[in-house]
Amino acid sequence: MINKETRAVILLTVILVSLSGIGLKAVQMNSSGQTSESGSFPFKIVEAWTTTGTGTNQTSFHTQEVVVINALIETTPGYYYYAAEQPYLVVVMITDPEGYVIFIGAQKGVATLGSTLNIAVGPVIPADAAAGTYAATIMVLSDWVSAGGSPIAEPVTIYFTVTT
Repeated sequence: MINKETRAVILLTVILVSLSGIGLKAVQMNSSGQTSESGSFPFKIVEAWTTTGTGTNQTSFHTQEVVVINALIETTPGYYYYAAEQPYLVVVMITDPEGYVIFIGAQKGVATLGSTLNIAVGPVIPADAAAGTYAATIMVLSDWVSAGGSPIAEPVTIYFTVTT
């Protein structure tokens, strides 16, 4: 039987191999939340930010606090020719200052043409987490890679700090 940590590493590896196979790279979001254009993808991550568990905007957290990764995602106008709905899977991956994955979370659903998605995923920062800068990468796929899913938006990475 595969444990949760091994499963997370396998999932992360499959996602990263999938993304690198089509030449995608994560884009860094500036302080006003702007990213590069998403090209011909059906979704675009318009804005991403971190908040506390109560919804207060914050970029610095302590161990054992909840850090909520928020994303505003829109369907790209003009992309759809025949489909009124698009299934999606938003995956949030958080890495520590050493680059180790400490969290992977996902939300799955179906978006209609012209819709805006508000995604929020909020893990608790582990008590033994190292101090430093953490990265949260937000990816939008059509489904799980193992089910034939592929990227449908450029991934975005945002950063937050953790103090002990």
